[in-house]
Amino acid sequence: MYARVITLKVQREAARHAAIHGQESLDSVATELPGFNGALLLTDPDTGKTLSITLWRSEADEQAGEAQGFVQRQLAALGAVIAEPQQREQYAVSYQA
Repeated sequence: MYARVITLKVQREAARHAAIHGQESLDSVATELPGFNGALLLTDPDTGKTLSITLWRSEADEQAGEAQGFVQRQLAALGAVIAEPQQREQYAVSYQA
């Protein structure tokens, strides 16, 4: 399993909006992406620091999801509330309980 981790900072007052948008878009779109295995959206309400973690069955599935433009569309939709640029990382999931 693979995880894509995107770290970004949203404006503090927009953290709730970002969480709602993330939930709605993941519920409606991401679950249709092949190999999608779940997601977490972690937000510090005091600072606006946000981690988006998506889980994928394989590295190829993660790359295919990226190629379909899903991440770019989500970030564009949040563009007005993103306070700092995002950082993207990919990890192999070594353990999941």
